[in-house]
Amino acid sequence: MADFTSLLLCSYCLYCYFYNYTKIKTMKKTTLLLTGLLLSVKLFAQVTPYTTAASLQNDFTGTIVTEDFTGGLSEPFICGNVVSSAGNDCFEAGVLVAGFELSATNDGPIVFLPEGFLPSENETPRLGANAGLEVTVLTFTADNVFAVGHSLHVDNSGDFNYTVYDKNDAVIYDEDLAFSGFYGIISNTPIGRIEIKSLADAGELIGDLIMGTNTLSVNSNKANQFTYYPNPVNDVLTVQSATAITSLKVVNMLGQVVAQNNASTTISLSAVNTGSYFVQATFENGATEAFRVVKK
Repeated sequence: MADFTSLLLCSYCLYCYFYNYTKIKTMKKTTLLLTGLLLSVKLFAQVTPYTTAASLQNDFTGTIVTEDFTGGLSEPFICGNVVSSAGNDCFEAGVLVAGFELSATNDGPIVFLPEGFLPSENETPRLGANAGLEVTVLTFTADNVFAVGHSLHVDNSGDFNYTVYDKNDAVIYDEDLAFSGFYGIISNTPIGRIEIKSLADAGELIGDLIMGTNTLSVNSNKANQFTYYPNPVNDVLTVQSATAITSLKVVNMLGQVVAQNNASTTISLSAVNTGSYFVQATFENGATEAFRVVKK
């Protein structure tokens, strides 16, 4: 009887040994597989952070579009749930540049604070989630945004989290950071959205938005790649292209030509009213390209 009991115990021990050995090997393989996948994602999506606007703009080689949010109100206000070029309670439709939406988590409202309102004496407006517990979210509606930067206000100059998602909603950058009055990134993959959160749930606001896109034109004609700046524009708009430009026309939303310049890379919008316009560029090879600008 004792020998039979010993045999059973020995068999059970062998079973446990082989079961655990197989389980550990499987777990190790799974861990290695997951680690490899995570490493491959990080290697593919490379994000470079910046703490000054000048360095970001100097390093980015595409088209820079800016929005300082000065075309709205002159007093604090609740803008609604989404701030974009489509219009809201703080900005009329067409005043803001296209390509982004500013919102808050849990459908929270966005607050607008005019220049000079904050203790930091902000020279331009700041916007963000109205409640400290909510996260300020920048969503990019264009498919070709590779660089983003902005002024930043965090209550009490506190630490913040900066999380960046690609167009497939995968996290490509997630960092807890010490306060910086400006923060931005350049990515090698298109940016889908950015979430900014005060680590103390104290509230965060942004301003002076910079968006960097690739230089493909509206018609995606690579032979006529060009850049244009500034946008929004106060006075003179400059258009640069490897192919010579024979004319520039500024057209309003009614299809009327409101400004024109032949054989030049600049055009004056000083006499044009505030609002959104299309600029049509004609090249010496007969091709035409169009893009949208905002006159401040």
